[in-house]
Amino acid sequence: MEEQGNVDNDEINLDQLKELKKIFEEADEDGSGELDIDEFTEKLGPHLGGNLSHGEIRQLFLKIDADAGGTVDWEEFTNYMFLERAQEAAGANSENWRLFPQDFRDKNDVGVAHRGPVDKIMYCEPIDKYVTCSRDGTFRMWNGMDLKHFKTMSIGSSWITDSIYMPQARKLVFTTVDRAISYYETNRGAYELSGRVYASGGMGVPQSLTLVSNDVGEQIVYGDSKGHVVMALCSTREWPPRDLISTEEHQDYIYIHQNHSDWVSQVSWVPEIGLVSASVDSTIKIYDFVREKIVNSCQQHSKAVHSFVWCSAYTMFASSGVERDIMLWQGNTCRRVGELSGHTASVTHLALDERLNHVFSLSADKMIKVWDLRNHKCLQTISSDDWVKREESRPHCLMYDPVHKRVVTAMAKPYVWVHKVVSEDRTGHMDSVRGALYNTVFDVIVSADESGTVCVWKLADGTREGRFTKAHGAAKLSALCFDKNERRLVTAGA
Repeated sequence: MEEQGNVDNDEINLDQLKELKKIFEEADEDGSGELDIDEFTEKLGPHLGGNLSHGEIRQLFLKIDADAGGTVDWEEFTNYMFLERAQEAAGANSENWRLFPQDFRDKNDVGVAHRGPVDKIMYCEPIDKYVTCSRDGTFRMWNGMDLKHFKTMSIGSSWITDSIYMPQARKLVFTTVDRAISYYETNRGAYELSGRVYASGGMGVPQSLTLVSNDVGEQIVYGDSKGHVVMALCSTREWPPRDLISTEEHQDYIYIHQNHSDWVSQVSWVPEIGLVSASVDSTIKIYDFVREKIVNSCQQHSKAVHSFVWCSAYTMFASSGVERDIMLWQGNTCRRVGELSGHTASVTHLALDERLNHVFSLSADKMIKVWDLRNHKCLQTISSDDWVKREESRPHCLMYDPVHKRVVTAMAKPYVWVHKVVSEDRTGHMDSVRGALYNTVFDVIVSADESGTVCVWKLADGTREGRFTKAHGAAKLSALCFDKNERRLVTAGA
């Protein structure tokens, strides 16, 4: 077998994946699309790494077959392999990161705050500025280091619906309720209006922006209030302002698709997947530019969708809306893979730390939660009691800044939550241990204490492989055992 068929390496490239898929299909002798433990071990096992013993390959099968169904299909296999690599990349201490209120003095006067709610905040790395957009018709700029107010620019009387930065053109782009798309220069430091066009005739109000870029250049794409997704082809220097037109002689825009039945709440260009648009009609659609059609439609939501983020490490989307749960679904198939439950109101904003694969969510009742995508666990909840300044405790929007490693929220001006690691937990149990069991299937020791902390230990070297807490909430854990097949741990509480 060629080297490319072995997944021993730190990363799996496309050629290896294709070769592994071929081997998987050949091992599936009955054509069911699934491998049992013998097929997996004998046919696929030799290509999973030369250092794996026969017993370790069988253990790997049991880990992948988490539902104990007795078989593993291709999607289960690849999801597990990518998940393992993502966890290794994130590091074992990703659960030990927390958000802390800003640790610098606010140098701003009261008068620099917006007069209306801030609906969008973004970080522009080339100029090291945060840009806040409000319903008061202004956007304001704040220094990246200390959030000191830098500049206020008035767009007009209409509130701003979205904003984006074009790195090649070096322009800030804003859409407003009066159907304008406005372009502002950033390369001279003057931040002057350089162009403006209006969605004309029967076109909808631009609601959300994204940037589609390739080797040729970059193009603005927006979703509007009529459920249409539109690509703007006009220049960024249209002055004086004029309407967008589309004729045989001149074309300022093209409709990518018109398949949503209500306004588009978010549109994003995901190079690995396609152009993704979410709508108040409860659907999320994926458009393929090569095939020039919608290739997938996610219908996991029963009500309006507000926000989504793409996690490339897990090839997975997290999306939120009027429902209180955050839906997790696979990008290529739209198959639901889980949910993040815990909010008591609709979730309006999501953000992602790609390094640690943490999702940050903001709900309508102004609660912020931090989630770990590795285990779907809520790591932290921030309520109004956790804010240093109570006047800032009802944010309207949220974003994650990977450069400064911080979450930034805004009500009338930006507020920083610093993303820091707390001391890594290297302990096992802090309370009396109620029992310890040896698991012959996975060759590990599982121990549990009365506070509900359960630890998994490798028998080979004594290192801790896993840990979770509060198995029975506030109640005490009193006993534990495995099921007949030693695939599940059963605990009892008092």
